[in-house]
Amino acid sequence: YDNWVTSQKHFQKFIKKTKDFPFNKIDDELCSNYREYLLKAKSLKRKDSKISTNTAFSYFNKFITVLKEAFKFGYLDRDISLNITRIKEEETNRQYLTMEELNTLVKTPCESDLIKRMCIFSALTGLRSSDIKKLLWSEVEYSEKNGYFLRFRQQKTKGMETLPIAE
Repeated sequence: YDNWVTSQKHFQKFIKKTKDFPFNKIDDELCSNYREYLLKAKSLKRKDSKISTNTAFSYFNKFITVLKEAFKFGYLDRDISLNITRIKEEETNRQYLTMEELNTLVKTPCESDLIKRMCIFSALTGLRSSDIKKLLWSEVEYSEKNGYFLRFRQQKTKGMETLPIAE
């Protein structure tokens, strides 16, 4: 939801309006200019930093989705989204803890045992804290063939996930 709201705020900043913008003013040139705006846009939260290419990719995809829906519901007479040059998503390099770093984390004192256990569980499973907070015992399953695993719906993506739990 927040991503959609911020995407809308960037479009409003781009067109220099906070109120309604008529669909009939959206053309290929505006779409191209908006794409370029996003690739250079400053963060709305941290004014001193530029949004990442992947954030621009996300916002522009939301814009394209709106254009497709506008065409589908008759607000546009042609599907402008078909001719738009997309923003290419960059591959990200995620950092992981080594076993040595994880063992150091396990041995490090923490005021909150719950937070410490949640951090270790997150490191071992790769789960986001938002997914850990909402986990239910009913989402822990067992099968003879696969052992224990988690079957849950991700908080962020709403996608179903199956995650094995190591012995």
